[in-house]
Parts: sequence; structure tokens; C-alpha cells
Amino acid sequence: MIKLSALCPIVFGMPDYSTGINREYIQRFASSDSIYIQLHGDAGEVIDVEVVECKSGATASHRAREYAMASGGSVYECVLKPIAGVYRMNVKCREVCLQSGFVEITDDERMLRHLMKVEYGFSKNGNLFNTRFVEDGGGLYRFCFRVEGGFLADSDTYGLNNEFFRNQMQEPEQLYQFPYVKSRLTVGSATGIPGWVGTLLNAILCCEDVLIDGVPYVRSESSVPERVKIGGERYTLFQYTVDVERKLNDNVLLP
Repeated sequence: MIKLSALCPIVFGMPDYSTGINREYIQRFASSDSIYIQLHGDAGEVIDVEVVECKSGATASHRAREYAMASGGSVYECVLKPIAGVYRMNVKCREVCLQSGFVEITDDERMLRHLMKVEYGFSKNGNLFNTRFVEDGGGLYRFCFRVEGGFLADSDTYGLNNEFFRNQMQEPEQLYQFPYVKSRLTVGSATGIPGWVGTLLNAILCCEDVLIDGVPYVRSESSVPERVKIGGERYTLFQYTVDVERKLNDNVLLP
């Protein structure tokens, strides 16, 4: 059995929204980004990733490299760095072919300014998602995902982690206290994003190492992405919100 990693930044095998009001969503990456396509399954498979340029129809095929995993099976990885353009990608294994949606690679800073860059990974390969983040030489790398969104001006709420007791006179005494800030991350533009982005975001926040525009964040307690409807009942794009916290204290000058 071969399956795509739940952390793959590009979705393949698009869901069928034929009963809804469908609006095409285009994923975007910067030309400087490396796009990691990973699958996990039995050893000895042959997997190809085709990159099809939509305007010219030109196709480039890339053979995925196989890496044996200590936890069993193999990871198949293909690293893509296409030049600027609009593409569709196909993952082929035996007689099965899965196609992505539209993916735009751009150098346009005005466009990239409206996208937040989410980088994520684990410190070891035997992780929750059977995904490879540690190179053979021991170096670490992160996956990259870009999506519309960010932190609104009123997104912060304040909390306190403390413990106190009452002495023999029933007077309260503080043992310790530490303030923290919880931030609400809003994902999606005014026109929305597809449901699979919420699924991917929930998986990303399970990673040990998550950077949002270069700043380390963690999921706040058990917060999960909450869907916000922005259209009619049959509109197939949404926004999502989820609570996160900075991994490093604000007093730290350098991470």
C-alpha cells in the first residue's frame, strides 16, 4: 500500500464538489521554495511525479527517491523547484494517477506579501506521520506551505498560569504565576480556501517544529481549526481560525 503523507503541502486527488458552488483555488509558492512530495508504503515501488506547465503543456517527469525507514516500509520523496508559472502535478504509481489542483510558482512580491509562509517538521524520521525530515547525514529540513492568512489586530487574548494557597489565616498566597498570550490565527482570504487546507493545518500543528513567517509557534492547548462560513450553503470555500502561542518567550532576543 502506498499513501501520500498527511503533511504533503500539495493535495492530490481533489475532492468532488460537483453538488456545490465550486470556485477554483490556486495554491501559490515562491520560486525560492522547495516543494517536498512524500509518500509512505511498501519497499520496491516505482513512483513518478509529473509537473505539467498549464500554458504550454510541457511535462517534466521526476522519479521519487526511496528511503528505507527504521519503523518499517519506505518513504518515497521528490523535491520540486519549478520556475515561475502555473502547473498541475501528477503522482503515478503502477496504474494509479493522482492529480493536483492548480499550483502557481511566482516571484511577484506583491502577491507573496498576502501569503503567510508556514514551515514545519520533526526532529526525527520515526514520527507520527511516517514522514522523512532528517537527511542521511543528520541534517534537518522543513516542509514549506504558503496560504492566505495571518493574525488580525485584535487576535490576542491574555492568560495566566498560576498556583496559590491559603495560609492558616485564610489569606491567599501566590506560589508562582506566569502570564502568556494566546493568538488567533486566521487562515483564508475573503474568497476562502478549500476544506483540505483546514485538514492540513491541523496536521501541521502536530509537528514539533512550526514556523509562521519565521516565528516559532505551537498549538494552544487542544485548539483545532474552526471552520468559518463566508458564503451560501453550497459555497465550497471557507476560512479557518485556530489558537496558537509563541514557542519562545517575548523576552528572548534571539531564537
